[in-house]
Amino acid sequence: MTDRVRSVSVGARSFDVVAGRHDRYWHECELGLEAHTFEVLTSRLGPGSTFVDVGSWIGPMTLVAAACGARVIAYEPDPAAADELAANVALNSHFDVDIQRVALWTSTGTRQLRGGPVGLGESMSSFSGRAERVGSTHVSTIDARAAARTWPADALVKIDVEGAEYRVLPRLRPFLAAHHPTIVLSVHGYDVRASLPRWPSPLRRVAHHLRHATRTIPLLWAIRPYPAVRGSDHAQPRWHPVSRLDLALRIWERELLLEHT
Repeated sequence: MTDRVRSVSVGARSFDVVAGRHDRYWHECELGLEAHTFEVLTSRLGPGSTFVDVGSWIGPMTLVAAACGARVIAYEPDPAAADELAANVALNSHFDVDIQRVALWTSTGTRQLRGGPVGLGESMSSFSGRAERVGSTHVSTIDARAAARTWPADALVKIDVEGAEYRVLPRLRPFLAAHHPTIVLSVHGYDVRASLPRWPSPLRRVAHHLRHATRTIPLLWAIRPYPAVRGSDHAQPRWHPVSRLDLALRIWERELLLEHT
């Protein structure tokens, strides 16, 4: 039995997808899920533009960007998600999408990718070793700095890589400093207490803040060329100004819009 195909309309853009197990997700997109991010894409992309989707998953941002007429370079290492992404792209034969089944990282090689709480193919596969993850596979990686050399200087870039952004974005700094592309960046949290369960509570808090500093400082250094920063989070699911001090104190669990003005 073949999967059912459905049409999705997001931000006045329409495309076809395989309904399957993610039918509810597509329905929620039509109801406004991630509307603020889709707005960035639909307002800035068109024929002749390029969208780089790092962590494409099954393609929500990729498909919207392609529906705008943009050329898309989509990076997705999770084999289950990449298969669904490819199926969705194939349903829209006029879309210009180059699917790269690799993960951006600090070097070229292979790494173990672990599934989310329900396994591979969902949106939470990552390089994290946290215990609640289900299933794993080895995937190819590519040096993010080398990959960026193939991107147009004026590309719009989205990065959503479940915690790997702390390593990937600093690696992209030469590209960011030279071209100042607009970036939609998802910054994920981490739980150092999960790896230090027997430490006394005060020591866990100290370790957490030290870990936060070691991860955040390189990331903040990487985005120094961007004088305009906007963010969204669960409390404010829309873009609003974010100060540098606020970023330094609490950068995790946010989506950031980096713009050079």
